[in-house]
Amino acid sequence: RYFDHLGSGDGDSADKHRAFYDEYLAVMDLTEEFYLQTIDKVFQDYALPKGELLHRDRLVRPAAITDIGLMTVEGELDDISGIGQTQAAHELCPNIPADMKATMESNVEELDRISEIINNLLSLSALVRPERVEFAAVDLSTVVSDVVEKLGALAKPGEHQITVRKGPGTIVWGNATALTQIVSNLLKNAITYTSRGGHIRVSVEPSPNNHVELIVQDSGVGIARKDLYRIFEPFYRGDPSRTRGAGGSGLGLAIVSELIKLHRGKVTIRSSVGRGTTVAVLFPGGAGRGKVGEEAKATNV
Repeated sequence: RYFDHLGSGDGDSADKHRAFYDEYLAVMDLTEEFYLQTIDKVFQDYALPKGELLHRDRLVRPAAITDIGLMTVEGELDDISGIGQTQAAHELCPNIPADMKATMESNVEELDRISEIINNLLSLSALVRPERVEFAAVDLSTVVSDVVEKLGALAKPGEHQITVRKGPGTIVWGNATALTQIVSNLLKNAITYTSRGGHIRVSVEPSPNNHVELIVQDSGVGIARKDLYRIFEPFYRGDPSRTRGAGGSGLGLAIVSELIKLHRGKVTIRSSVGRGTTVAVLFPGGAGRGKVGEEAKATNV
């Protein structure tokens, strides 16, 4: 992913990946040989799920685990969800009791939810000081592809079908991290509020007057007309029938709205109860390096 960002000219994302791995490698108490062997055996040969992994010439047998709670927790910068890895680990350990597995998976889901709330609060805090947000030319198509890949595990349990359409010329003038959060929050909402087997369509294409349009469309439960005018308010949850059991903090769309304002963009939502929701976001193109930061916050969009 680091080299993908470098190749696409996304220096901001590349720097964040470099900083992550500099910190990660600095605390690893591993020899070079052991680290490379781990990459080879675990991540390339898949020796563990194949039942071929050896430790000191002894076969590693996950099925021997019978009475130990097992779960994995991922950091905010990792590309794989904690719940997905926990479920994969449980598949390798068939003799752990079902009730223990259910408890562990529930714990991971709750930790993921809390992590998301914390990240949203940090984003909201950062918006108070927009002058510190750095802007550059970012390929929105690349951002969309990365987010869809990362959230694929979230859509899998509900058997959601996600289709992506990308056009040429989708460079925008913005902050890669903020754009990633916009796309992530919109796609997470679409997944959360779409019934099993539903369709979610994401498109990013050039628009007239040097703009790029992002559209996230779902076939979900929809939003009542009375709630459409307030969904961008912090902590507003809307109709209880829509939010029951969905989790979240009520901050996701509020942050999306503020980040779009920061980019001098515009957002429109069309929704019908029982038929789904369409969110369209219009961003200035890469050539439109207009006002950002404090000046952008003063613009009403």
